[in-house]
Amino acid sequence: MKKIAILTFQNADNYGALLQAYALKNILMQNGNIVDILNYYTMCQCTLCNA
Repeated sequence: MKKIAILTFQNADNYGALLQAYALKNILMQNGNIVDILNYYTMCQCTLCNA
């Protein structure tokens, strides 16, 4: 059993990035891995979130 972290930009304006991250996580988990998703944020997004 491996620990895997997926670094992804899934907070886009469409659902494709979210579905891709979900599908990849599920496939890796089905193979017996421990999976975490790390959300990538740009500096602009971090500034807007903290405003």
